[in-house]
Amino acid sequence: MKNISATSIKLYEQCPRLWQWKYIYKLLQPYNEAFDIGTLYHLVLQKYYEAPIRNDETRNSIITWLNREIIKDKTDEEFAKFGLIRTMFEKYIEYPLLDDIKTVEIEYEFTVKTDIVPVPLYGFMDRLVEGGVIDYKTTSADYKEKDVIENVQTDLYAYVYWMVFGTIPTVYYHVMNKKKANKPNYEPQIFELKRTKEDMDAFEERLLRFYNNVMANNFKAKYQKGYWLYKQYI
Repeated sequence: MKNISATSIKLYEQCPRLWQWKYIYKLLQPYNEAFDIGTLYHLVLQKYYEAPIRNDETRNSIITWLNREIIKDKTDEEFAKFGLIRTMFEKYIEYPLLDDIKTVEIEYEFTVKTDIVPVPLYGFMDRLVEGGVIDYKTTSADYKEKDVIENVQTDLYAYVYWMVFGTIPTVYYHVMNKKKANKPNYEPQIFELKRTKEDMDAFEERLLRFYNNVMANNFKAKYQKGYWLYKQYI
């Protein structure tokens, strides 16, 4: 194990067997269009916040880029994908998150060592603002509050920010429902979470427990969700 990410911890806690298939056996998952849509949506927002000025010209240039990136063979599937991501982008512009606060960095990549485990924490934060971390989500079903409160990503982001910058940040989620984005009255969900020192202590215990279980080769199957991703190997 070269590093530890929020995705890695989450998958192990769902099912150690799935973790083993992905991270040790390196079994490949089949193509999933939802991942592709999420990736392109993140790229669109990255370009938006990297632009020196955010105005109609910026919006139009990003949409032009998106068109070139997706429309290759002029198939119905390509046009549908382009239309969906464009709609989500325009909905984000209508309902942005902390647009008036200075952006410190976009797609912040971290590799952070701790005294808790001998491998670093690794990952990307979508957007850093002063005192906060913003993560953008695309979904087909609205989030419930527990989806972000209990999300290990919230703890890991807060912990890494604390390690690097010395303060525990506010973690924000901007959640875009792909099935609702084209509705005139739809507003994306926004969650604002503040962690405490006690939360950071609990995360360190969680981190150590995860590492020790992996080192002990504890890969007993306990959860069925996600098995379909590897059905060709079963």
